[in-house]
Amino acid sequence: MNFLNGRTPSPAALKSSDASAAPRSRSWRRSRACQNSNGCLELSAFAPGTTGARDSVLGEASPVLAFDGKEMRKFFSRIRAGELDLL
Repeated sequence: MNFLNGRTPSPAALKSSDASAAPRSRSWRRSRACQNSNGCLELSAFAPGTTGARDSVLGEASPVLAFDGKEMRKFFSRIRAGELDLL
């Protein structure tokens, strides 16, 4: 996982681990279960095999975490198992 300090990485930035040169225009998606709630996790595809995650409350100002495919599968597995429930 890479912490990108609110910047969206380009494929070149991901390869070089330098996310500072990345543009911010990107398509972010969130679960339909969020509906009108603004407190959701948003995801976006970066380079092949890499997914970015950010807090929808902060939007463009949110730090972005970058996960590879293996990390995303583990993350979703833990969500499904209820390991990350806050209540």
